[in-house]
Amino acid sequence: MLTQNMDTSSTKTQNVPKSSVAVGKCLSCGNRLSFCGKPFTAELTCPSCSAVNVYEDSQQPAKLKK
Repeated sequence: MLTQNMDTSSTKTQNVPKSSVAVGKCLSCGNRLSFCGKPFTAELTCPSCSAVNVYEDSQQPAKLKK
């Protein structure tokens, strides 16, 4: 019977905090605007700099509204 020592360290996924992926940051000042695990469409006003960030079916703002 052959036994194999398989190093699975290269196949394991890294533990990436969900917050880093799902946190939307203001395109103007970088302030945290949202936390959502699914893409959404909305216009959110930053409480810090009052810039209107536009989300277009995404977790991150796509552009600033003029």
